[in-house]
Amino acid sequence: GIEPLIVSALHERMAAFAEQADWVSGVVAPPASKLPIDVHQVRIEGKALRYTFEIAAAHGLKIPKPVFKRFKAMQESLGNWHDYVVLCETASEESAERMLAHHEPKLAEQSLDLSKRFLRKASLELNKFRGQWKRSGSGIRAALDERVPLARDVATESKTDPDPSLTAQTQSPAVADGALPPTSQV
Repeated sequence: GIEPLIVSALHERMAAFAEQADWVSGVVAPPASKLPIDVHQVRIEGKALRYTFEIAAAHGLKIPKPVFKRFKAMQESLGNWHDYVVLCETASEESAERMLAHHEPKLAEQSLDLSKRFLRKASLELNKFRGQWKRSGSGIRAALDERVPLARDVATESKTDPDPSLTAQTQSPAVADGALPPTSQV
């Protein structure tokens, strides 16, 4: 069925998001090759993870509501950060394109003040995310590992075997019928 694919995607997206969230929040130093840290990419990874959480829940996977609620709050902080960054950049670009410093210095000054205000708000939202991740990130990962465990055969099957039914055809009848003890199937 589709459940093993959803579980695998959930864990893959969590790992991708967590790695970058750890870098942004300072939990782990990023490798030099990943500098500067792309906060926008963290936001994109967060959106993908949130959609995967929603798909998983729609297919009956039990993700604790507090986990989803905390994660959603983090994603909202990243979304607010992005909105303020875009507002800052837009105000700055408009001022430059219209050459306000040349033609209307007072308005140019107000535009710069507005850009700085947006940038300060963006920084506040990013710091809010950093705190949220530091407080809740490991708990979210632990809850996901506990409530939606990733079986080893599911992870390797989805990456190495394009047609799982072919594997069953080549195995002994006992293996193909699932007669192995549960510990052997993990």
